[in-house]
Amino acid sequence: IVGMFLYLHIFEVSEARAAIAAIPLPLLTLSVGAGFLLGFLTGRIQLPGSIVLPVYMATAGGISFPVFALIYFGIYYGYVTSPVHPCLVVTCEYFGVTIRRMLLLLLWPTIIIFVLIIILSYVMQ
Repeated sequence: IVGMFLYLHIFEVSEARAAIAAIPLPLLTLSVGAGFLLGFLTGRIQLPGSIVLPVYMATAGGISFPVFALIYFGIYYGYVTSPVHPCLVVTCEYFGVTIRRMLLLLLWPTIIIFVLIIILSYVMQ
């Protein structure tokens, strides 16, 4: 928690806020997409959350529960579908399924969920 607030302070005094504001996407949509991508790339929840949530809070001036839930869901779904996620690898090994096959099985549900949360992020702006 202390690290998250330290990161929030560093972000607030840096030029990163202006760089993010220049990206032509709504803040919530950008946060959901970045959270999903970071969750997928790291196979973790805390790291993307400790990056995306302070950036959103510093830029928007706060965060509501529905917005938090949407960003968290984006992070979580990226984490669950990540080939770096240890549970996914162990499950594939246990059931004798290749990671490639598992990712192909998760492809359509992932696309559907990601499209839904992006649509929700536009609606909730």
